[in-house]
Amino acid sequence: DTMHYIEQTGVDSVAPACGTAHGTYKSEPCLNYNLIKQLSEATETALVLHGGTGLSDEQFRDMIDSGISKINLSTILKETWVTALTEHLPRHNVSSPMDIDIACETAFCDTALAFIQLFSNKGRGK
Repeated sequence: DTMHYIEQTGVDSVAPACGTAHGTYKSEPCLNYNLIKQLSEATETALVLHGGTGLSDEQFRDMIDSGISKINLSTILKETWVTALTEHLPRHNVSSPMDIDIACETAFCDTALAFIQLFSNKGRGK
């Protein structure tokens, strides 16, 4: 039971099995908003989404509204970096890798900023 685990360990955050996973989804995830809402109402412990890559803006908003306070986005940020690299590598002189680094960093930061803006009005303050 998740609540028993939280009480016994005193963890600062917990990532319950609510239908998300790290990595890229092979099919549409079945998200358990009700579980998140129940846990959120029962504890002040921060609730973490295992992985958010591939979720829609609406699904993110609904998860945050249900009580999620941390979302992992590693895969989408790595994919953004690799996409920028593969798009810019053929167009830049490899003897000047800073141009490629700047293109990748810019794409990465733009993606991260878009998520920050999406999530910024949804914080729970935990």
